[in-house]
Amino acid sequence: DLIINDNKALAEIKGIEYIIEVERLPSELRFDSSDMCILFSNMMRNAMEAVKEQVIIKIRVNKNYLYLEVKNDYKKEPKISDGRYVTIKEDKLSHGWGMLNMQDVIKKYDGNMKCDVSEGKFTALAMLFCGTK
Repeated sequence: DLIINDNKALAEIKGIEYIIEVERLPSELRFDSSDMCILFSNMMRNAMEAVKEQVIIKIRVNKNYLYLEVKNDYKKEPKISDGRYVTIKEDKLSHGWGMLNMQDVIKKYDGNMKCDVSEGKFTALAMLFCGTK
C-alpha cells in the first residue's frame, strides 16, 4: 500500500494518470514483505521514471500465482541489449541493478517475469508462485 500510495502522490504531482486495479487478495500470502518491496518498488520506480502520461497497475491471484503487472507509456523507447532491457541513464555502473534484484525475488518464488513493448507501452508482468507444492 505504501509503495502504491507514494507513487500515486508522485503521479498526481507530475500530472500522470495513475490507474490501479487490484482484485481481492487472500489474507495470507507466503511472500516475505522485503521481497515484495524489492520487486514492486523497482517495477514502480522504472515505470515512474519512464512514464509520459499514464501508469496502469494490476494485481491479482489466479491459479496459485500472484500477478503484478505495471504498464506505462514512455518518453523514450526502452533499450534492449543481448535480450535484456538495459538502463538508458548516463551512469551505467550505478543504475540498471533493479531488474537483476527483481529477477532474484522472482526466482526465489518459482516465478517468471515477462516484459513487452508494444503500441507505445511498456509492460512488466511478474508472476510468483503462491500455492503449495
